[in-house]
Amino acid sequence: MSVLRSLLSRQRDEDGFSLIELLVGISILAIVGTVVTSTMIVTLRTTESVENTAASSAAVRTAESRVLSLLRSAVHPSSSAVNQPPAIYAGTDWGLGFYSQHGLNPRNPPNEVVLFVNNQNELIERVTTPSGSGPDWTYSTANRTERVIARGLTSRSIFTYYDRNDPGASSMTISGGWLNSAQLDSVESMRVEMSLDADDNPRTTPVTISSRIELRNLT
Repeated sequence: MSVLRSLLSRQRDEDGFSLIELLVGISILAIVGTVVTSTMIVTLRTTESVENTAASSAAVRTAESRVLSLLRSAVHPSSSAVNQPPAIYAGTDWGLGFYSQHGLNPRNPPNEVVLFVNNQNELIERVTTPSGSGPDWTYSTANRTERVIARGLTSRSIFTYYDRNDPGASSMTISGGWLNSAQLDSVESMRVEMSLDADDNPRTTPVTISSRIELRNLT
């Protein structure tokens, strides 16, 4: 009798899993696989979003710091003219031209600097070093260098100007696209506001940074 029971038990063991057991097992594996895959996708997207935001933050802070450094060193150019030329000789919401002694000895003549956002939403820095002899220095294209200091800006409008003659005003009104000569002479401070998306990913929110700077050398 014991031998018969042993044979029957061995036969059941050798039969393996039933079809229902296999289906249940496959269903459980499918559910677990779906959960694991979904978790991995969410984790990867979150990691990508964090990395893109960090890249955008670093890029916009670097560009903002560079622009502010150049503007803090804005000065009137040397000239033999009776009326001193303005430090900012052209200005609009997407660009400006000015003279800056950033990184220079105060006894040296300033560089001519142009900052502008092009049609590809890149912030361009164009610097021309002086040549000739003072006080009327020459700024030739032969002495010009140009580089991109930010890519991925979400707006070309980054510059706002404030009037020393009307400190209570919100900002200068730019008529005809550019500041007029009277406005250029009375610029006291500026706001630089950049919004940047380093990878143009729709799942990533652009990083915005805004700073207002007093142009102390012009007052």
